[in-house]
Amino acid sequence: MIPHQTIDALHTFLIIDAPPLVAASLCALSCALVGNFLLLQKRALLTDAVSHSVLPGIVLAFLIIGTIHPIGMTVGAWLAAWLTITTINLLKRLTPMDTHTLIGIVLTTMFATGVVLLERTHLDNVHLDIQHALFGNLSAIIAPDGRVPPTILFLGASLLCAALFIVIVYKELVLITFDDVYARTIRYDVPLLSVGWTAVLSLVLVAGFQAVGAILILSLVISPVAAAHLYARRLPQQIGLSLVFALAAVFVGYGASLISGINSAALIAISAGLIQIYAMFNAKQHSRARYAGKPPSRLP
Repeated sequence: MIPHQTIDALHTFLIIDAPPLVAASLCALSCALVGNFLLLQKRALLTDAVSHSVLPGIVLAFLIIGTIHPIGMTVGAWLAAWLTITTINLLKRLTPMDTHTLIGIVLTTMFATGVVLLERTHLDNVHLDIQHALFGNLSAIIAPDGRVPPTILFLGASLLCAALFIVIVYKELVLITFDDVYARTIRYDVPLLSVGWTAVLSLVLVAGFQAVGAILILSLVISPVAAAHLYARRLPQQIGLSLVFALAAVFVGYGASLISGINSAALIAISAGLIQIYAMFNAKQHSRARYAGKPPSRLP
């Protein structure tokens, strides 16, 4: 028979430790998926803009429904994220400014708008935990009654939406990522694809932001993908490697958190950064050894 201590330890793991690990893994996979295309579009910092722009959406949702309701807050945050990305895309087409400048302008404007709404509507006494906004609250994702936590369901739905969208419009998405002018020339519906991509991207980032915070979202979107980009010769290979690196960062960081008691999101972000640093120093030697004497062949 299995000892009672083992059963109790397994029960505790399934209720307390497993749900945060599953949530972080789902978030890492979805962030790595969309991060591949953001990195190739040179718009990875768009994640930072979205994480700061959700504040006015949350405040407006609170004003409309009159209470702090999870669904209302999520819808408000998603609409604010969608508006942020759409505004940056529109300004990119209408002005000569580069993407990073536009991200900085929209980021600060949206965040300042949220602060003003908080003060002018006398909602500044509403509790806003800065630590949870930055590092999330993974430890709060538990399953005391044996049911799947809503956060995990939301993250799973966002991952499924992102994966389905990328699979269905993969060829078109790759084309507009590398050459949107040619895509328009051959009469691809680029505006419609952009709207769909913006909606999916907003969903992934908002779902992750609520679960793991802004710092980890930014880290998972950039670091695993940047590390995979150094090794990959084709886009499918890069996507596969980025998913592996993202999961590796989650398991290493979360394991270190269980041992040390330090915030798990912070340690996962550090693990992702260390993977990228290792890749920066190792990938060049790996590439030289593998492709010695062969002409370079890069994405896609």
